[in-house]
Amino acid sequence: EAFLLHPLYKMVNPWLIVVFSLIGIVTLVVMTYIMVVYSHPDDKNKAWVPKVVVVLAFSLAAFSVLLLPFDVANRVDPLILGSLGGGFDLGLIWQICIISIISMVLLVIPFCILYYESMDEEENRCGVISQTLSAICYTFVWAIIFVVVLVLMWLFLGSTEIKYTAYSAVMLPESEKDAYNPESAVCKTLRKQTLSIQVSIFVYATALFALVGWVFLVFFGGVGLAALPIDLIGEWCSRPRAISAPVYALKKKKIGEAAQRLTIRGLEIQDEQRKQGNRANVKLSRRINQFKTDVLYVEDRFKKLEISYKQQGGSPWLYWLKLLAGLISIVLSLAWMVHIFLHNLAHLYPFLNALFIAMDGVFPLFGVIVYGCFTYYLLWAVVKGVTKVGMRILIFEVHPMKLGATLMNAFLFNCGIILVTSVAVTQFAAQSFREFAKDTAVDSLFVTYIENLKGIGQIYQWFPFAMVAVFIIAFILVLICPRRTKKD
Repeated sequence: EAFLLHPLYKMVNPWLIVVFSLIGIVTLVVMTYIMVVYSHPDDKNKAWVPKVVVVLAFSLAAFSVLLLPFDVANRVDPLILGSLGGGFDLGLIWQICIISIISMVLLVIPFCILYYESMDEEENRCGVISQTLSAICYTFVWAIIFVVVLVLMWLFLGSTEIKYTAYSAVMLPESEKDAYNPESAVCKTLRKQTLSIQVSIFVYATALFALVGWVFLVFFGGVGLAALPIDLIGEWCSRPRAISAPVYALKKKKIGEAAQRLTIRGLEIQDEQRKQGNRANVKLSRRINQFKTDVLYVEDRFKKLEISYKQQGGSPWLYWLKLLAGLISIVLSLAWMVHIFLHNLAHLYPFLNALFIAMDGVFPLFGVIVYGCFTYYLLWAVVKGVTKVGMRILIFEVHPMKLGATLMNAFLFNCGIILVTSVAVTQFAAQSFREFAKDTAVDSLFVTYIENLKGIGQIYQWFPFAMVAVFIIAFILVLICPRRTKKD
């Protein structure tokens, strides 16, 4: 009873506590379910630490994106005297969230990837200690490089320059006043000035992380926004259909021949790896990535062939759902591009801001749900873009997430990408939905401080232009060559 009478309790909106708690619980449950459904059978009843990391990483990315509408609900209304908003210290909550993301990306996920990939089924105690120490050393090297770069840039460029208009007024002598014009008694002057503020190292670390995330968002997100609708509709068009036994035998023979050729290529690559040893070789890395991509392609063709004959095409519902998802993706991708053009680039119309505000007027959660759909779609587009670019350009190893066949290293790789990008997505949302998110902690952090940082602040204003350009180029390329060509 004494707690209920405490002034801090009266300041906090109990409705926000309930909603925040429910969203947290639902997010953890959903992320755990996704991890279980997508996990490979080989990881059953083992690799518990990476599994916990995967659930926490996906949940952190979801929280960082959903904190913006929570910030909107919590903000102080400047039109109401003495308004305290929802009562939560969102500045502190944002710090905890972003520091957790940075720690996961710099320390936890790299350690888990290095440890998991070096794990041996028949490992002994010495082997466990050795791979643990090795993973710790490589992780700290990566973290120290980031910290050194961060500290040096913060020391020399760690200030934000906020432009403002200074108003000044001087009372004129009685002889110069106009009795019929009261305003003539004052001489007013306006001057454009710049306020320089030294930011905290947290703000600068967030800015650097957002900068890296923007690279992923622009390049991979732009590709993903173009490729997602086309690929989803393409999967419906190429869905398994019932075939006869002779057709099945012929296609199976061709896939078998392709598998034999892949086996020979794999042995050749293995021999070349032994000869090269630990020496880096870009050409060999591209061959390995090409080999893994071809294996994924052959596995997918064989799986569809088995469904076409043994299940006579199987259940069509999954592919009809993919068609529906493809049509919804078209709407979301086009809406994003129109919004970026109208609001971010041309500054003509708020577009999605007006939609969110209108839906919040009907019921507060409606605006949050639609906002969540648009922002989560961006993260999904980034993951799609990474897979699409990796399978075409072969500049890095592909880690696609497949239902019931995703190993922990693939999970961890995608977690890292999503976490880094989530910071940039949050900043992009603060830019794009400024009317929706005005007077919030996230608006102050990203729009007021980070976008005005000396040296790097102007870069963020050009990213939306680059994203539209990448989307247009990727859309044209995916339309011209939607699928990979058949190879021997």
